[in-house]
Amino acid sequence: GGEIREKPVGAAQAAAWLAEYRTCPPSTVSGLAVTAWPSRRRATGVHTATILFTPGGVPDAHLAAAGAAALGCAGGLRVEGPAAPFIAELRGGRDSVFGLPTGLLLDLAAEVDGGVSESE
Repeated sequence: GGEIREKPVGAAQAAAWLAEYRTCPPSTVSGLAVTAWPSRRRATGVHTATILFTPGGVPDAHLAAAGAAALGCAGGLRVEGPAAPFIAELRGGRDSVFGLPTGLLLDLAAEVDGGVSESE
């Protein structure tokens, strides 16, 4: 519901968040800025990735384990942990969920590189 979530304070909070993701898919938002040197050309961008669960999401019987595994993860979700079998799609890419949307990075690098010459 538009809430920014940091790391959960405990496994119970992480499990509660995972239950909420059944009806409200979580997203990650990454902002990048790339500056070319020495031209100082700069490009910025934002990328969003959304995690879509299978119908019903993480079943109640798996919430505690999935929550405990995600204590160090923002939003209380670890996509490669016990919740993984219940993830249907990572829309926007796994790299973005992990914090570095490489497609956006490459696009921004190409954008700032456009005006750089060998003599600079």
